[in-house]
Amino acid sequence: MLERPVVGNVEAAPAPIPTTTSRRPRRWVRATILGAVVPIVLVVLWQTIATSGLVPSYRLPTPFSVWAAGMDLAERGVLYQHVAISTQRVLLGFAIGSVVGLALAAIVGLSSRFSELFAPTLVAVRAVPSLAWVPLLGLYLGYGEDSKVALIAIGAFFRCTRLSRRLCGMWMLTWSNWAEATATPARPY
Repeated sequence: MLERPVVGNVEAAPAPIPTTTSRRPRRWVRATILGAVVPIVLVVLWQTIATSGLVPSYRLPTPFSVWAAGMDLAERGVLYQHVAISTQRVLLGFAIGSVVGLALAAIVGLSSRFSELFAPTLVAVRAVPSLAWVPLLGLYLGYGEDSKVALIAIGAFFRCTRLSRRLCGMWMLTWSNWAEATATPARPY
């Protein structure tokens, strides 16, 4: 039996017992179920097209055969090697692209002369789609690991350059405002 606490000379009502379940499902449950609808529909569509014979099985295998091949690679211990190599490729390409992109963006973003020299070229080269780089990289670097890492580095380079130039521009705007308020030179470099 619950004892009622006494406050002064008045008995307080017992505290309500919190319930852990509610009548409505929680928001994350609904979001999870709705988020699973599109992937399930895509897999069903994939299975339907693959088994209908519209596309040959060597071009579009069924989801079950893909799952079986993945399990076979995992049982033989080969899947983890492929995942590790792909992860290494991505990390190396991103590291190279982001370091070069950050350095060039800092130079272009902090110096108006370098901005005038390099900004038009960066904008023009950034307009080239990633897929267009593949034949060029294959021609110069071959179709081995080097061209794959270079393609990832190019993608990371332009994203880092764009973001870093904006950050440098904001920093320069802040520096200019501070310089006006304190009567110091407008550009630190």
